[in-house]
Amino acid sequence: MGSLFEGNETARNAYSRLLPLEYQNPLYIRVLGQMIIQAPSQEGFTYIVASINDCTNADDIVALGELHLNHFVQYFKPESKPSRTPSTHPSQPLFEIIQQTITHLLNVAPTDHSRAKKLALIRDNYRCMFSGAVDDKYLREVPRFADEVQQGNVAVKITQCCHILPQKISLRRDTETRRQEVARIWAILHMYGGIQPHELNGTGIHRLSNILTLEVGLHFCFDNLQIWLEPTGIENQYSIARREEYYSPELPAVVTFATSTQYPLPDPRYLALHAACARIIKLSGAAEYVEKILRDAEEVKALSEDKSSSQLPCSLLPTELVTA
Repeated sequence: MGSLFEGNETARNAYSRLLPLEYQNPLYIRVLGQMIIQAPSQEGFTYIVASINDCTNADDIVALGELHLNHFVQYFKPESKPSRTPSTHPSQPLFEIIQQTITHLLNVAPTDHSRAKKLALIRDNYRCMFSGAVDDKYLREVPRFADEVQQGNVAVKITQCCHILPQKISLRRDTETRRQEVARIWAILHMYGGIQPHELNGTGIHRLSNILTLEVGLHFCFDNLQIWLEPTGIENQYSIARREEYYSPELPAVVTFATSTQYPLPDPRYLALHAACARIIKLSGAAEYVEKILRDAEEVKALSEDKSSSQLPCSLLPTELVTA
């Protein structure tokens, strides 16, 4: 372990409990280890360290790793029918208390996606925030964009409204199962990301500080944690990081966000949580596991529409303990 977490005996104790278990359940344990190392906030660091130290034995630690790996499975998973109610981890009383509290806050209908896109386009000068490409719709409406394109200074692309923290946390709360599912997501956003539930609940999910204007392909890569943003130390400036070097190599190394409007730029805290999730997926080796789960889920999608989840092959149903 060397000097890792030097001076913080609580963190060193948590990390040292993981080391003997790595060969027993490498994926689950590496996810926990990376969650400590990559924590996006002091709250997140304290949360995951305490969760590990609260485990009474090795089996509890492995279960905790499995629980959090399923956060990432659910992060990627497209919206579908409400899933079965998951069990909880025995060492998570605080998590459960926060989840129950948040459940009562989830009765506000989400606001308009279309308006968020329009306002973000105005803020971002009708361009992709990563590539600088002009939105194709507004090329015909803003003469100076046409001049730039003719001079070969800018590309033209279809852009979309990309939520930094996923829109799914605000969708479909019409059933108790769905409300509980969203509450579990929010418990993790709060405890690991340091994000307060009121910020993005209901109408807040479309707040401009949670929105990027991105090309269609970059939107997909960002949602799937294939690309993310790392702060450079300069306000609103970020370097573009990738899970693999071949993801969108044409992008600039650094992007700087700016606007001439009164609309807020993306919140660094939301970008930090997104980046932490992406690094955990990459550095723990969980990316292939998550992608396999999703491929398997696609293969049984037609079956799942016709039959109850209890009739599906167990090997194709990830244990959805907690979502994130």
